[in-house]
Amino acid sequence: MTGSDDTPPRVRARRSDSVRNEALVRSAASEVFGELGVELTHSAVAARAGVGRATVYRTFPTRASLIAAMCDDRVAWVRVQLEHALALDDAWLAQVELAHTLMERLRVDRGLDQVLSPRSEFEAQFAVLEPLFERFLARVKETGRIRPDVTGIDMGNLMSGLANSLHGRRDDDPASWHRAADLVLAACGTYPPALGADN
Repeated sequence: MTGSDDTPPRVRARRSDSVRNEALVRSAASEVFGELGVELTHSAVAARAGVGRATVYRTFPTRASLIAAMCDDRVAWVRVQLEHALALDDAWLAQVELAHTLMERLRVDRGLDQVLSPRSEFEAQFAVLEPLFERFLARVKETGRIRPDVTGIDMGNLMSGLANSLHGRRDDDPASWHRAADLVLAACGTYPPALGADN
């Protein structure tokens, strides 16, 4: 066996096109989900990607699979943020950074806003992050800078409520969203403004 690829060039080209199209579709789907949330459609994704609807259906056979994949992407992103926060030495400053990072992403990603909303249809998918967040929250509580009775649900409700309010007012000013992060932190404990977004 020589290990050479005997696949005909035409087949290799089709495979290459398929890989490229799937990447285009996934990137476009993420963009559209960020803009429209659960209102995204195969047609909207196809238009954004510059491909036919059939190409989108090959990657996401149903609308449910399309939305589920976008939710999985958001879960993966939040997991990365939590793992980063857990790796920092100062748990309180990690909490400050996490709150501002989440609110900034919520500002530009309506899909994440809907996914994080209390009692959303994606609650089960996000449940996999609960142990990780509880570990992080326990570390923050050890600093004495946050109320001992604060829960992840409390923080999610506060962030989601403020995000929905800002989106409802069409307020895209980053300063408004960083102020919202400060308000979430202030509501959860003693929070000196000097530890805000610039620190």
